[in-house]
Amino acid sequence: MIPNLHQAFAHAQLQWQGCDWDTAFGSRLFNLNGMTARQATLLANATAGEESRAWQEASAWLDRLEAVAALAREHGQAALELALAGDWDAALSRAQLACDLEAPYHIHCVWAEFRNAIQAERDWAPAVPPATVWQTGVT
Repeated sequence: MIPNLHQAFAHAQLQWQGCDWDTAFGSRLFNLNGMTARQATLLANATAGEESRAWQEASAWLDRLEAVAALAREHGQAALELALAGDWDAALSRAQLACDLEAPYHIHCVWAEFRNAIQAERDWAPAVPPATVWQTGVT
C-alpha cells in the first residue's frame, strides 16, 4: 500500500500552492483565484494610488497564504519520510498538522487524503513486537 502514500502526497503538494478559490479581496474586490504574491506585486508596481495600495495588500495576503501552504507541504514531506521509516504515529501527527494548517482555507482539505492514507497504512501495518531476549541455556 506504500505507493498510495507517494501518490496521495504528490497530489496534495501539487494541489494546494496558494489561493485556489474565488475571492472579493479588499476595497477593489479583487478575485485572487490562481494569482501569486509575485503577480500581485507586479500589478502593484504597474499601478498607482489606491489601486497600487490594494494590490500591495493583496500581495501581502497572498504571500502569507503561500507561506502557510509551503509549511503544510513541509509537514507533509516530514510525514511521508516518517511513514516510510515505519514511525506511523509521528507520521500521522505531522500529516494532521498539514491538515490543520490548510483547514482555515478549504472546506475539503487536500491534505486529508494523504493523512487518511497514512492512517490506513498504520492500521494495516503489522505490529512490531518488542525486542525479546532469547535464553540459550548456554553458560
